[in-house]
Amino acid sequence: MRKFNTTGVCIPEKHYMADVSKKIREIEKMVEAGKYFIISKPHQTGKTTILYLLRKSLEKMNYIVINITFEDFDQNIFSSTSDFCREFVLTIRDRLKFNGDTELVNLLEKEVDNIDDFLNLSYLITNLIEKSEKRVVLIIDDVDKGYINQLFFDFLEMLQAKFNLAQAERVKTFHSIILAGMHNINDIMINDSSNEIIYNSIWNIASEFNIDFELEIKEIASMLREYSAERNIELNADEFAEKLYYYTSGHPFLVSKLVEVIDDEIIQDNENRWQEKYLDQAVELILNRKLLHFDILIKNMGKVIELEEMCEKIVIDGRIINYAIVNSVIKQGKTYGLFKKQNGIIKIHNKIYKQRLLNYLVCRKAYS
Repeated sequence: MRKFNTTGVCIPEKHYMADVSKKIREIEKMVEAGKYFIISKPHQTGKTTILYLLRKSLEKMNYIVINITFEDFDQNIFSSTSDFCREFVLTIRDRLKFNGDTELVNLLEKEVDNIDDFLNLSYLITNLIEKSEKRVVLIIDDVDKGYINQLFFDFLEMLQAKFNLAQAERVKTFHSIILAGMHNINDIMINDSSNEIIYNSIWNIASEFNIDFELEIKEIASMLREYSAERNIELNADEFAEKLYYYTSGHPFLVSKLVEVIDDEIIQDNENRWQEKYLDQAVELILNRKLLHFDILIKNMGKVIELEEMCEKIVIDGRIINYAIVNSVIKQGKTYGLFKKQNGIIKIHNKIYKQRLLNYLVCRKAYS
């Protein structure tokens, strides 16, 4: 029997899921066009699940998808170019081996010991693509772990050079590359050789990515209908979806957490109908519960004093602040998922966040 899921990747065969096929199709169009792009989304907004579903769909479309994550890498790989290149090649080999691409696996195993710099890695990528009978897509998840290291920027420079040569039909390389994480690499500030802070723009080949990961009301309703039909539970999917959206603004984790709480903790075993009050009860339960998701949200807010002060002005003082993405504090708030733009002003992303932040900020003031 399937369950609602709020930890890790959601798998259709195991979990009740919103129908995000529209989002997948939009990303597929970018891949089909050979775009290189960055998916930068806040914590627990469905990014890993979207990438999983995208990979499964692209493989059905006869792509080879190499999906790696820096979460699986030891930070020691950034200690030297040779270590990084070797680990990168071995990781690609493991992914291809899992998919049964024997010829490509043999090529990588034959050459891995000779790959000790980015020039040789570039040559190997070209050979890999030339031997492949399918178009190859590279997805790198959790790239934030590499953003503090110049070696990673050198790696991206190599991929960018290959992209530019491929556009001129002078070399073969990955058909599409997706970098995924919380931060957009082109927003990262680094120190140059003179210790001056500069904005990094190494990935200037990236196409703009404007696909929203927040769930629409109809997408939420699709999940509730699956649950209702499979579990023989009576509920008005459209009405509950609208109310879920009202509280969450479509935030994937919050939507899933609320329905998970109703199913696991509120509805009784002998009941076969969701009552309207159950959703309000679920909201109250998670607002008064210590959740890692909220802990990370508040921790991120506290990383920048100006950001916490801005949240306080909005949440406690009711201040209206115009939305200007060029403002570094506003940009930080959007990166962490705290802010959204509504009618040209800053709003806390959803009502649950607003109440949780209010509780925290009022309590902190009382004891400061």
